[in-house]
Amino acid sequence: MDNVRRNQALPKSQARPDKASGFVLVVLFLAASLAAGCSGVTATIQSTNPPPQTQTYSISGTVAPAAGGSGATVTLGGATTTKITADSSGNYTFIGLTAGAYVVTPSNTGYTFNPSSQSVTLSTADVTAIDFNAVPLQPHSAVLSWAASSPGTGVVG
Repeated sequence: MDNVRRNQALPKSQARPDKASGFVLVVLFLAASLAAGCSGVTATIQSTNPPPQTQTYSISGTVAPAAGGSGATVTLGGATTTKITADSSGNYTFIGLTAGAYVVTPSNTGYTFNPSSQSVTLSTADVTAIDFNAVPLQPHSAVLSWAASSPGTGVVG
């Protein structure tokens, strides 16, 4: 053990830094590197997921009786405007509608409708039973008759 020095102080030229001072140097170096290396750096991340689809809804109902509803034109006004034809039973459905306010109006030659139109608001669900009653128009007729008068029995002015 002659040559082994234990617990003796080394001269400054041979001194080794202790573990704590080495750790502090590493932390300072990393902090300085991050501050200098990250300034002005931005990243763009692109999603591979498609954008969420817009929720759509429907409005449906019946124009009855079938005699007035079959083939009736049903018009949708509001956030979307379109026309469809009711089926042979008077049923109709507007599909693919976004949330919003709409007005549904039926029409068919020879009929009036009760109610004449209905307002509908779509917000979180489909709306059903927007129904109409088709009332046949009363036919109007007039009977004209003419009879020839005998000579000499006519009215003189």
